[in-house]
Amino acid sequence: MRRLVKSIIVIMSLLPVIAGAEAATQPAADPAAAEADAGGPGDSPIASLPSPAAVLAFGDRPPFWTPDWPDELPPDAFALRGGAKARAVAVSVEGLSEYVSRWSASGKVIERPFFWAESGYSLAFERAASGRPSRYRLIDGEGAESDSVSLSFSAEGALSSCERSSGDRPSRSGFYPFGSVVEEIRYVEDGIAEARASFDFAREGLRSIASVSADGTAETIASYDYDAGGRISAVSTADSQRSAVYGEDGLPRAVRVAVAASGKTVERRLQWDERGLLVREFVFSDDAGVEIAYDYDFDRKGEWIARRATRYVERFGVRIPEAGDIVRRRIDYR
Repeated sequence: MRRLVKSIIVIMSLLPVIAGAEAATQPAADPAAAEADAGGPGDSPIASLPSPAAVLAFGDRPPFWTPDWPDELPPDAFALRGGAKARAVAVSVEGLSEYVSRWSASGKVIERPFFWAESGYSLAFERAASGRPSRYRLIDGEGAESDSVSLSFSAEGALSSCERSSGDRPSRSGFYPFGSVVEEIRYVEDGIAEARASFDFAREGLRSIASVSADGTAETIASYDYDAGGRISAVSTADSQRSAVYGEDGLPRAVRVAVAASGKTVERRLQWDERGLLVREFVFSDDAGVEIAYDYDFDRKGEWIARRATRYVERFGVRIPEAGDIVRRRIDYR
């Protein structure tokens, strides 16, 4: 179950959405009964795909940078600096992936990148007239549907039930609030509880995710710290620790990643100009350091549409520039 989440970053609290949720009606629908059927943390099917609770907390908001973003995706990939509004922004990294975000006419996110357990997905929402998500799909990098989940909410706006229709075993989840903790029990179609997870919320947002074994023992899978501005400042999992320091403008200034298996640490220092453009980056690992400078092309609205990297490395006793990746943006304005 250590794969439940590697780097999921939350800037909002789901507690107002879920804390008042009524338990979904299910056969044998109580946590004590679920413990008898749920496997241990390493066997839980919740490990393979994110919980709907996590998707709502992490994905139902604008695609702003979080420390779990891949390094090739710029922190300002979907940000427009000039106040213009976009229907969609597509960001392509030369030789790598393309990432797309789309918004409805009312400004709600209907598609965005979603990162889970070191995998990247396209998260697509369908929304009810109220604006709440009614269904979401996760599409993997090959274009295949990995998950499809229908959501129902109470009159108060709390998540009351969800049904997963993808995969060989359709399932339904019930959500049980206990103060600041929300527990999910996942049931297969015959009403047998097969998995249990626990989400601990605080005022700032999600504090931890845990897997609960059959004997009721909770194993923390990921924990989160926040800075004074409510931004995620640290994420800890069994595999890595990621931390970020932000400037007053909310842009990341320093990012540190420590990988448990290799014992290696990578630090990034980011410099932004007065326009809010990333102009220089310093990357330090245990045995090397690289300086990266960026220059841009702009469209008629002043938004950047291409970002070129030049890497400066020490080689042969001198500092040598080398061409780096080119990141391109296609912006569909309203």
